[in-house]
Amino acid sequence: MTWKIPGDLTEYFISFAIGVRFAPNYGLGDHLGRIFDDILNSGNEFFSRDVFAYNQRAIDYGVLEDKIPDRLANIKPSKALTIEPRNIVLDYTPTDISEVPSIVDGFYELVLERLMRKYKVKGIARIGYINRYEIESDEAVRMLMDRTVGNTEEVSDLYLRFTRRCPSEESIIYKGIQNYQNLIYNLTKAVDRESLRLSLDYQLHFDPPLKDARDIPFGRFVGDVLSHNLTRLPKWFNEYCGGEA
Repeated sequence: MTWKIPGDLTEYFISFAIGVRFAPNYGLGDHLGRIFDDILNSGNEFFSRDVFAYNQRAIDYGVLEDKIPDRLANIKPSKALTIEPRNIVLDYTPTDISEVPSIVDGFYELVLERLMRKYKVKGIARIGYINRYEIESDEAVRMLMDRTVGNTEEVSDLYLRFTRRCPSEESIIYKGIQNYQNLIYNLTKAVDRESLRLSLDYQLHFDPPLKDARDIPFGRFVGDVLSHNLTRLPKWFNEYCGGEA
């Protein structure tokens, strides 16, 4: 039979992460209480105290979480905002995919515009965005196994990862700018599930680093991420895991 993803990957979406990397700023750790207060009191419904638990653990570890993970049960939080001396990362599992644009806008406003400006975060080296999907299809699993390891009866798990790197628009147009895009594809079949996990880590690297977070071409970056996830990623997946199953 012929198996292919119908349309795009939207119905398989499970979570996303967005983050920025910058020159070391150890002062962020000294102001975590104030930073978290500013974020949680911003009035944004996706970054409120109804969503994140604000306690001493958050300040100690530099992470706002929606709940305290049960380490013994290996249960991880479905929402987390991590602030480190060189990175700020939001990992979010929304109730519905329709919430994603508002959450991303909130990250831009609260982190890139306010937080990084207020605490003088400089030397922006990279911004990244990961979309994650889970595809439950026996045909797709069998096709992936057949095209990689061959004998599906003797293999219980598989991890495929590769990277594509290409110059950004600025590096082609302007002399002295070596910006580039790094696209990291991950496709896994875990031993404990009969489904495929697919993700695309879309990174934009800045060389030389940007002086200010407001110099990030954020709108174009998010647009490129969306374009790849709606068109190129499902096209690649169908070519690799689709066809005659």
